[in-house]
Amino acid sequence: MLTLVGDTAFVFLSSRAQMVLPVTLELRYADGARETRELPIDMWNLGSRFTVRVRTGGRQVVGVVVDPRAIYPDIDRANNRWPR
Repeated sequence: MLTLVGDTAFVFLSSRAQMVLPVTLELRYADGARETRELPIDMWNLGSRFTVRVRTGGRQVVGVVVDPRAIYPDIDRANNRWPR
């Protein structure tokens, strides 16, 4: 789900269902900080699987959560976290 290269995190996303929605990512850093990124619904025009490139400013990412507030319908919330 996540690959780190320098100051960039590559987050792999996929949709198992037919409904597409915007995506909220919460990046969790080693210093305890959290940052939320909103991805538009248009991103699904790329297909049902793709990788999002997120600049981290050199901070170490220790976790990523998709839909951290659990507000969107999801058939499997168990796969919304890295690490699991």
